[in-house]
Amino acid sequence: MATILDSVPPRLVWPHLAWGAVATGVLVALALETMLGLFGSAIGIAAVTGNSAGVGFAASIWALAMPFVAAFLGAYVAVRMGNDRDPRAAYLNGILVWCVALLVGALALVTTFAGLVGLAMTPGRTGLVEAVGPTLVMLGGAAALGLLGALVGTGAARRRMGAREIRPPYERGHERPGPLPPPPAEGPPPPPPEEPAAPPPGTWH
Repeated sequence: MATILDSVPPRLVWPHLAWGAVATGVLVALALETMLGLFGSAIGIAAVTGNSAGVGFAASIWALAMPFVAAFLGAYVAVRMGNDRDPRAAYLNGILVWCVALLVGALALVTTFAGLVGLAMTPGRTGLVEAVGPTLVMLGGAAALGLLGALVGTGAARRRMGAREIRPPYERGHERPGPLPPPPAEGPPPPPPEEPAAPPPGTWH
Protein backbone atom coordinates (compact mmCIF):
# COMPACT_ATOMS: atom_id res chain seq x y z
CA MET A 1 0.00 0.00 0.00
CA ALA A 2 1.47 3.32 -1.10
CA THR A 3 1.84 6.07 1.47
CA ILE A 4 2.33 9.80 1.26
CA LEU A 5 6.08 9.42 1.86
CA ASP A 6 6.40 7.12 -1.14
CA SER A 7 5.10 9.85 -3.44
CA VAL A 8 7.61 12.47 -2.23
CA PRO A 9 10.55 12.76 -4.69
CA PRO A 10 14.00 12.04 -3.21
CA ARG A 11 16.08 15.03 -2.18
CA LEU A 12 18.83 16.10 -4.53
CA VAL A 13 22.17 14.95 -3.15
CA TRP A 14 25.26 16.82 -4.32
CA PRO A 15 28.17 14.63 -5.42
CA HIS A 16 31.17 14.24 -3.16
CA LEU A 17 34.10 16.60 -3.84
CA ALA A 18 37.57 15.34 -2.99
CA TRP A 19 39.37 18.67 -2.65
CA GLY A 20 42.69 17.05 -1.76
CA ALA A 21 42.57 14.97 -4.94
CA VAL A 22 41.54 18.03 -6.98
CA ALA A 23 44.45 20.08 -5.58
CA THR A 24 46.88 17.27 -6.41
CA GLY A 25 45.50 17.02 -9.94
CA VAL A 26 45.85 20.79 -10.41
CA LEU A 27 49.49 20.68 -9.30
CA VAL A 28 50.19 17.82 -11.68
CA ALA A 29 48.51 19.65 -14.56
CA LEU A 30 50.32 22.94 -13.89
CA ALA A 31 53.72 21.26 -13.51
CA LEU A 32 53.26 19.26 -16.70
CA GLU A 33 51.99 22.30 -18.62
CA THR A 34 55.00 24.32 -17.47
CA MET A 35 57.40 21.61 -18.56
CA LEU A 36 55.72 21.19 -21.94
CA GLY A 37 55.58 24.98 -22.33
CA LEU A 38 59.34 25.18 -21.99
CA PHE A 39 59.76 22.63 -24.77
CA GLY A 40 57.22 24.54 -26.86
CA SER A 41 59.13 27.78 -26.33
CA ALA A 42 62.29 26.10 -27.57
CA ILE A 43 60.43 24.94 -30.68
CA GLY A 44 59.03 28.44 -31.25
CA ILE A 45 62.45 30.05 -30.91
CA ALA A 46 63.86 27.54 -33.39
CA ALA A 47 61.06 28.42 -35.81
CA VAL A 48 61.79 32.16 -35.54
CA THR A 49 65.54 31.88 -35.87
CA GLY A 50 65.37 29.34 -38.66
CA ASN A 51 62.49 31.05 -40.47
CA SER A 52 60.89 27.65 -41.06
CA ALA A 53 57.16 27.34 -41.69
CA GLY A 54 57.20 23.64 -40.81
CA VAL A 55 58.71 24.26 -37.38
CA GLY A 56 56.20 27.07 -36.78
CA PHE A 57 53.32 24.74 -37.62
CA ALA A 58 54.74 22.13 -35.24
CA ALA A 59 54.93 24.78 -32.50
CA SER A 60 51.25 25.62 -33.07
CA ILE A 61 50.24 21.95 -32.82
CA TRP A 62 52.35 21.63 -29.67
CA ALA A 63 50.62 24.64 -28.11
CA LEU A 64 47.21 23.06 -28.76
CA ALA A 65 48.19 19.59 -27.55
CA MET A 66 49.87 20.85 -24.38
CA PRO A 67 46.68 21.76 -22.41
CA PHE A 68 44.99 18.54 -23.53
CA VAL A 69 47.80 16.36 -22.17
CA ALA A 70 48.17 18.38 -18.96
CA ALA A 71 44.43 18.35 -18.19
CA PHE A 72 44.20 14.66 -19.10
CA LEU A 73 46.86 13.61 -16.60
CA GLY A 74 45.67 16.06 -13.93
CA ALA A 75 42.09 14.79 -14.09
CA TYR A 76 43.30 11.19 -14.23
CA VAL A 77 45.31 11.61 -11.02
CA ALA A 78 42.46 13.44 -9.26
CA VAL A 79 39.87 10.79 -10.11
CA ARG A 80 42.15 7.92 -9.13
CA MET A 81 42.91 9.60 -5.80
CA GLY A 82 39.26 10.48 -5.16
CA ASN A 83 38.25 6.83 -5.72
CA ASP A 84 34.52 7.64 -5.71
CA ARG A 85 31.84 5.27 -6.95
CA ASP A 86 29.58 8.11 -8.13
CA PRO A 87 30.29 9.01 -11.78
CA ARG A 88 28.96 12.53 -11.20
CA ALA A 89 31.57 13.10 -8.50
CA ALA A 90 34.34 11.69 -10.68
CA TYR A 91 33.53 13.98 -13.63
CA LEU A 92 33.00 16.96 -11.34
CA ASN A 93 36.43 16.46 -9.76
CA GLY A 94 38.01 16.14 -13.21
CA ILE A 95 36.34 19.30 -14.49
CA LEU A 96 37.37 21.20 -11.35
CA VAL A 97 40.99 20.32 -12.10
CA TRP A 98 40.62 21.96 -15.51
CA CYS A 99 38.82 25.00 -14.07
CA VAL A 100 41.38 25.74 -11.36
CA ALA A 101 44.34 25.13 -13.67
CA LEU A 102 42.79 27.41 -16.31
CA LEU A 103 42.21 30.20 -13.80
CA VAL A 104 45.75 29.95 -12.43
CA GLY A 105 47.18 30.01 -15.95
CA ALA A 106 45.00 32.98 -16.91
CA LEU A 107 46.10 34.95 -13.84
CA ALA A 108 49.72 34.23 -14.70
CA LEU A 109 49.22 35.58 -18.24
CA VAL A 110 47.25 38.72 -17.35
CA THR A 111 50.34 40.93 -17.23
CA THR A 112 51.67 39.50 -20.48
CA PHE A 113 48.39 40.04 -22.33
CA ALA A 114 47.99 43.54 -20.94
CA GLY A 115 51.43 44.50 -22.21
CA LEU A 116 50.79 42.88 -25.58
CA VAL A 117 47.46 44.65 -26.08
CA GLY A 118 48.96 47.97 -25.00
CA LEU A 119 51.81 47.53 -27.44
CA ALA A 120 49.40 46.56 -30.21
CA MET A 121 47.43 49.78 -29.69
CA THR A 122 50.54 51.89 -30.27
CA PRO A 123 50.41 53.77 -33.62
CA GLY A 124 52.47 52.04 -36.26
CA ARG A 125 52.09 48.56 -34.73
CA THR A 126 49.65 47.16 -37.26
CA GLY A 127 51.41 43.82 -37.37
CA LEU A 128 50.86 43.26 -33.68
CA VAL A 129 47.19 44.18 -33.99
CA GLU A 130 46.76 41.54 -36.65
CA ALA A 131 48.56 38.96 -34.49
CA VAL A 132 46.48 39.51 -31.34
CA GLY A 133 43.27 38.11 -32.85
CA PRO A 134 44.67 34.75 -34.00
CA THR A 135 46.56 34.40 -30.72
CA LEU A 136 43.37 34.82 -28.69
CA VAL A 137 41.56 32.34 -30.94
CA MET A 138 44.35 29.82 -30.42
CA LEU A 139 44.20 30.31 -26.66
CA GLY A 140 40.44 29.75 -26.69
CA GLY A 141 40.90 26.56 -28.67
CA ALA A 142 43.61 25.42 -26.26
CA ALA A 143 41.24 25.99 -23.31
CA ALA A 144 38.53 23.94 -25.04
CA LEU A 145 41.02 21.15 -25.71
CA GLY A 146 41.98 21.26 -22.04
CA LEU A 147 38.35 20.67 -21.06
CA LEU A 148 38.20 17.78 -23.51
CA GLY A 149 41.38 16.35 -22.01
CA ALA A 150 39.90 16.55 -18.50
CA LEU A 151 36.79 14.66 -19.62
CA VAL A 152 38.81 12.01 -21.44
CA GLY A 153 41.16 11.64 -18.47
CA THR A 154 38.22 11.19 -16.10
CA GLY A 155 36.73 8.49 -18.30
CA ALA A 156 40.08 6.73 -18.59
CA ALA A 157 40.52 6.77 -14.80
CA ARG A 158 37.06 5.30 -14.24
CA ARG A 159 37.69 2.55 -16.76
CA ARG A 160 41.05 1.83 -15.16
CA MET A 161 39.61 1.49 -11.69
CA GLY A 162 36.73 -0.70 -12.77
CA ALA A 163 33.45 -1.24 -11.00
CA ARG A 164 34.86 -3.70 -8.47
CA GLU A 165 37.77 -1.54 -7.37
CA ILE A 166 35.80 1.68 -6.82
CA ARG A 167 35.13 2.25 -3.14
CA PRO A 168 33.93 5.30 -1.26
CA PRO A 169 36.66 7.47 0.28
CA TYR A 170 37.20 7.45 4.02
CA GLU A 171 38.05 10.46 6.10
CA ARG A 172 41.44 10.78 7.72
CA GLY A 173 41.50 9.36 11.21
CA HIS A 174 38.77 6.81 10.54
CA GLU A 175 39.73 3.24 9.83
CA ARG A 176 38.25 1.32 6.98
CA PRO A 177 35.45 -0.85 8.37
CA GLY A 178 36.19 -4.55 8.41
CA PRO A 179 33.87 -7.43 7.58
CA LEU A 180 30.62 -7.62 9.47
CA PRO A 181 30.37 -10.26 12.22
CA PRO A 182 28.36 -13.35 11.35
CA PRO A 183 24.72 -13.29 12.47
CA PRO A 184 23.89 -15.27 15.59
CA ALA A 185 22.73 -18.82 15.00
CA GLU A 186 19.02 -19.31 15.38
CA GLY A 187 17.91 -21.91 17.93
CA PRO A 188 15.91 -22.41 21.11
CA PRO A 189 16.46 -19.81 23.83
CA PRO A 190 18.83 -20.84 26.66
CA PRO A 191 17.17 -22.24 29.79
CA PRO A 192 16.80 -19.84 32.73
CA PRO A 193 19.36 -20.18 35.54
CA GLU A 194 18.38 -22.56 38.34
CA GLU A 195 17.69 -21.06 41.77
CA PRO A 196 19.83 -22.42 44.67
CA ALA A 197 18.05 -24.93 46.91
CA ALA A 198 16.92 -23.71 50.35
CA PRO A 199 18.93 -25.17 53.28
CA PRO A 200 17.11 -27.72 55.53
CA PRO A 201 15.63 -26.33 58.74
CA GLY A 202 17.76 -26.34 61.84
CA THR A 203 21.06 -25.70 60.02
CA TRP A 204 23.30 -22.73 60.50
CA HIS A 205 23.89 -20.36 57.63
